[in-house]
Amino acid sequence: MFRFLIFLLLCANPLVVFASSESNPIHPDEPAEYTADVRFSIENAFNSLKEIEKSLISFQKLTDAIRSKKTINLNRFASTDWEMQNLGFPNLVAAITGALHKQNFLIKKTKYDLACEQRKNGAITKKDFKQALKQYQEARDKFKKFQSAIVITD
Repeated sequence: MFRFLIFLLLCANPLVVFASSESNPIHPDEPAEYTADVRFSIENAFNSLKEIEKSLISFQKLTDAIRSKKTINLNRFASTDWEMQNLGFPNLVAAITGALHKQNFLIKKTKYDLACEQRKNGAITKKDFKQALKQYQEARDKFKKFQSAIVITD
């Protein structure tokens, strides 16, 4: 299940490009632009990841409650062992969070580098250049903050 989640997250970036370039909506209840710009946004990815993290914590508490009753053999069920719940789950969430921060940083840096070139040629307004700089600095700072706060559990 976690491999599928990681696969899904890694595939989101190409889907955004696809959704942005297609005129047909991906989902019948929303326009393609909404899907690309909101549903597949970096902000929504982080919010979704927070929900997954809450679910994993809830699953861990449920497993602990069942384990203490000893009425069910938890060895029959995947991801119920102590290592996965106390080491694996936090590390999985941290890996995905780190990848999202890194990708966002690299995207914003690339856009800023492009804006620098466009500025040299006069092909960008001062306002757009400042916006690219601000987005790059915000992404860089969030990535650095994440890197300084992350703890990988062993």
